[in-house]
Amino acid sequence: MRVKSFRVEGSFLCGDRMQRFSVVRRGVREQDVIERVLSEFGSRNRVKRRNIRIDRVEEVEE
Repeated sequence: MRVKSFRVEGSFLCGDRMQRFSVVRRGVREQDVIERVLSEFGSRNRVKRRNIRIDRVEEVEE
């Protein structure tokens, strides 16, 4: 298995407006990276998963 880098772009509910984000995370599969992003935003910002919208996930070169 090869570890890849993925850029995840989307937005999450912050108060009464949507806040955009773009993060780069490493993982074996795209689904693993999405799960990690959802977990981190929920933990750091106290945002429910249903209030996080993932717009794009793309593999980036290191």
